[in-house]
Amino acid sequence: MDFKQKKDGSCTLNFNDKEIDIIKTKKQIHFTPEALRHFGNVLMKIVIDFNQNFKKTSLVSIIFKTLGFTYLNPHVYSDTVFFLGNFSKSFLLNDKIIFGIGASVASTLFFFFAIFIF
Repeated sequence: MDFKQKKDGSCTLNFNDKEIDIIKTKKQIHFTPEALRHFGNVLMKIVIDFNQNFKKTSLVSIIFKTLGFTYLNPHVYSDTVFFLGNFSKSFLLNDKIIFGIGASVASTLFFFFAIFIF
């Protein structure tokens, strides 16, 4: 396997014929620890290059983009209103309140930890 990074940050994996035959028959790719370390080093270099070339963005721009991405996204409404609303329509009032609090806490925890994982 040959791993190459281009100047634009994209990466290419090239496999020889023997490796392609193995992938076709086993339907999986097994990376050795050395290959994973190499891949991780390349990813770290990409992150470092990105941080060095990062341009400053104003707080107002960040706030408007965040609000636009949040409230202009149709999936927010389809997932929240239709799916969760339909799911909880048979609950009693107290159960609906508890369900809403639980869904809010779960969503907050998910996005909070997603920041640290990704």
